Amino acid sequence: AAAVFQGPRRELLRVAHVVANLTHPIGNIEFNPTARPGDSDYGLLYTSGSDLGFSNGGGPNASNPAQTGRLDSVIGAILRFDPRSPSVSGGAGGLGDYTLPAVNKFTADGDPNTLGEVYAYGFRNAHRLSWDLTDGTLYASDIGMSNVEEINIVREGENYGWMTREGYFDNGVNRPGGVLGQVFPLAEEILSGRERDGFTYPVAIYDHGEGQAVTGGFAYHGRIEALRGKFVFGDVVRGRLFAADLAAMKAADDGIPRTVAPVQEIQLFTRNSRGERVFVSFRELVERVNGATAARADLHISRSRDGELFLTSRQDGMIRMLVPDAAATQAFRR
Repeated sequence: AAAVFQGPRRELLRVAHVVANLTHPIGNIEFNPTARPGDSDYGLLYTSGSDLGFSNGGGPNASNPAQTGRLDSVIGAILRFDPRSPSVSGGAGGLGDYTLPAVNKFTADGDPNTLGEVYAYGFRNAHRLSWDLTDGTLYASDIGMSNVEEINIVREGENYGWMTREGYFDNGVNRPGGVLGQVFPLAEEILSGRERDGFTYPVAIYDHGEGQAVTGGFAYHGRIEALRGKFVFGDVVRGRLFAADLAAMKAADDGIPRTVAPVQEIQLFTRNSRGERVFVSFRELVERVNGATAARADLHISRSRDGELFLTSRQDGMIRMLVPDAAATQAFRR
């Protein structure tokens, strides 16, 4: 009985999945919320970087790192384009019915072997993007393979390493006898930054002892004092909520792979009918509503217009909001 959209529609881009595992779709499309009319970034559409399931197997070259980190492919790339049709803008067309911005690095380079819509590349599944509304820094949450979850500061034209790197480790596909899903320490010269390998490394990480798939996050400047100046993110599967200091993350963006910001866990609580704190995990909140154990928390985070944070799960279909406690500490209320 829902109303059906009746207006005109236009397909911007279609990407085929030539793999056995149809996972990691383009999961996020965003305009830069800090761009204003007259800015070079105004009106340009970003898509999240995805391997389209390629890294999970399927296809004859699924373990070949040469198939990712390429500039002639959209696999693993964050794209940026003008969503207007070239017939409207008068500009050059890309792989779909959109316009290649002249300001894009790989549009302007004149190289026929680079796709002009590629903004940054070398991601496995950078499924969420967000901008710090105070300074315009672009962050991507990149889901790892078997070992490391990443938060990256994204800059145009840079290679973020997949599938040659996972976190600040060497992927097993680069080692004799190694396989995809294994990691090995980097050479000390690269790890310490004395020797550069051409990759850009994450500014915050956690391993699969702590979680399984990083969810999107936001630079927080809202009403909760304890979280101001933090990047708040979490884990999709286990439902843990994390924070890393924004200044520490920017300090870690120093070209030295081993430099990463410390990650802390955010303790959630509700209040019972007597007003007493009851400490909970996000997964426990979901399970209370469902009345059963949840196989995964399905934690996702969104931001309100005034900068506050919503936590959602498709397991129970509920929107919750982080709010400041009366005692000036963080609280979690429905």
